[in-house]
Amino acid sequence: MCGRFVSTQSRYALSEYFNASFADGDDELPPSYNVAPSRQVYTVAGSRSGRRLGLMTWGLMASWTKAGATGRRPINARAESVATNGLFASALARRRCLVPADGFYEWRRHPGVRQPFFFASPTGRPLGLAALWDRWQGPDPADPPLLSFAVVTTAANATVGPLHDRMPALLEGLALDHWLDPSITDPDYLASLLVPAPPDWLTMREVDPRVNNANNDGPELLGITA
Repeated sequence: MCGRFVSTQSRYALSEYFNASFADGDDELPPSYNVAPSRQVYTVAGSRSGRRLGLMTWGLMASWTKAGATGRRPINARAESVATNGLFASALARRRCLVPADGFYEWRRHPGVRQPFFFASPTGRPLGLAALWDRWQGPDPADPPLLSFAVVTTAANATVGPLHDRMPALLEGLALDHWLDPSITDPDYLASLLVPAPPDWLTMREVDPRVNNANNDGPELLGITA
């Protein structure tokens, strides 16, 4: 699964790296070393006019959700079932995005102990986490819509596998381009992009157990000092 990640890059850096434009009126998010569900983060979505960098909330609220519903919002979608799951099938065809991340966390669990580890690119480049999004409009049409997403997970590769059997589906190169291309709608082809990343795409290192509390944030969680 994917339950926590790091997002510290500015919108200007992400815009350049992913070749995406953004609205000047959008707020600049502060760096976060412990992004948890329900948080707002940068995403990159494709459109007919090009890629757009914008803000979405982690935890998918489907467009058909009734106002006041209190059910849990999914934060992940399984790659193996996105094409057939009624919650995600429409988004797979029409509403795909990437979540830029410096890296993500996974845990080694022992009795009474949860030791977090950080997975990131050995080159330091941003990772592109495949995601599906939706737009929910409240009962008052004057209110801004809620844009939200779920990260797609796939089977773990050899780097992540010792800690967990799932990992985010990571995209780059042609796979990234096709995932964000709105003219591509074939569900079988899109699902074929959601495979485990090669093991050498990621490095793994032990980090501060304070990551376990989502209220903790800051570079010290990764052992970074000023």
